[in-house]
Amino acid sequence: MQGTIFAYFCAETKSAMNIKRLLCLILLIVPALAFTASPVSIDFEVKGMPDGYGKIFGVLGTANYLLDSFPTVKEKAHYEKKELVKSGLYYFVLPANTGFFQLLLDKDQQFVMKTDTSDIVGKMRITGSDDNQLFYENIQYENTFHSRLDSIDAELKKFASDHSKTIFLQAAKDKLLKNRKDYLADLAKNHAPSFFTQFKLAGQNPELQYPKNPDGSLDSVQQMILYRDSYWNNTSLTDEKLVRTPVIANKLKTYITQLIPQTADSVIKYADRIIEQSKSCPECFKFLVNWIAIHYQKPTFMGADKVLVHIADQYFTDEYATPWFKDNPYELVRIRTKVNDMRPSLVGTIGQNLTCKNLNGEYESLYDLKTPLKILFMFSPDCSHCQEETPHLKALVDRWKGKVDVYALCVDKEDLKWKAFVSKYHTEAFHNVSDPNLESKYYKKYHFESTPGIFVLDPSNKIVAKDLYPNQLDQVFETELTKLGMR
Repeated sequence: MQGTIFAYFCAETKSAMNIKRLLCLILLIVPALAFTASPVSIDFEVKGMPDGYGKIFGVLGTANYLLDSFPTVKEKAHYEKKELVKSGLYYFVLPANTGFFQLLLDKDQQFVMKTDTSDIVGKMRITGSDDNQLFYENIQYENTFHSRLDSIDAELKKFASDHSKTIFLQAAKDKLLKNRKDYLADLAKNHAPSFFTQFKLAGQNPELQYPKNPDGSLDSVQQMILYRDSYWNNTSLTDEKLVRTPVIANKLKTYITQLIPQTADSVIKYADRIIEQSKSCPECFKFLVNWIAIHYQKPTFMGADKVLVHIADQYFTDEYATPWFKDNPYELVRIRTKVNDMRPSLVGTIGQNLTCKNLNGEYESLYDLKTPLKILFMFSPDCSHCQEETPHLKALVDRWKGKVDVYALCVDKEDLKWKAFVSKYHTEAFHNVSDPNLESKYYKKYHFESTPGIFVLDPSNKIVAKDLYPNQLDQVFETELTKLGMR
């Protein structure tokens, strides 16, 4: 190609000056025509790697997905793409799952990785990628660090009764920990712009502080508050690269499930705080919202469904969520429908009245129960859990006689089964009702996904507890009756 262009211009040129000018032009044109390198060009050379197909997997939170596959021949493989791969952490999996290793991809996606299956990390050599060079130097450093730390901890345990020995070992441990702290500080100072450094520092937890009470003892409550408030200091919630690593997902799980009181109002408060911080990064925002929604789809504590309702109301809106479900809009409809089903019977809302027929064929209302607390117990005679829990519920009500009563609603349509169940479990003292024709619309007023469904209402008919087993209700009764001055 270069020879053809040169010959063409020489044939058309009469003077040496024109030739000189055209040669200069050729020097500009030819490199541009010759440059065909793809934005992504990664070479893998792995001693001991079998022929076959290597695979690259991406990371999204804690999930992995297949990005691409390509052949491996004679211990070599070449991965090429015409568009940059999204920045994040990736895995190269050798053919037949004979091994794997990690790599970071950011703006520079042209480099070489060489290693040996006998010691992938220890023998890893990188050419052309500062991020991956730092990454593997760090893995090697951390392996050495943890090996030394484990050895010192083992010695401390072994010589726990030897005071002088433990002082020496503790000093060695403190020095080792300080060296690691200095190592991280050096990364932050000298390699701050690199993706690796952002990734590494984001994964670090804040240092514990030791606030004191007036008497000099540790203020553990304030310590937790300080730790929680500084938890995200080194982690950007507006950098979508971090979503494509495990960092955000792992920190989010710890933050939501361990650092926040497990009550609906607390979770909502702190979840909103970090979600709002992420809004300028659509991918980060989407990830946080969906992770929290998925986590609370199945309640992990009493009243947790309020979290899902809040998240759906605030963020599963047309403005935010419609693009997320463009390929499956019915899923968004399903989520909103589920949330609307939950809404009427959240803890803290006023439970709606039910009027159903009792064993005598007479209508009886939930609101008619006169005890300070009332239990709505929805069951099916064929339900094994209902059969198991009903005796416990009966014993519970006997213990709290005069203060608690049960509105036992059979959700089965077979009258004979219902009456046989009452007789078998001796629940005649309950307010036993049935609604085979769904006249009361109980299924719209009280959301439960399986039987038995249990709701506790106070004197104002506010739902104060739900989704608990009978053996968990004693504490609820203690708390609620104390509020009423009846304990």
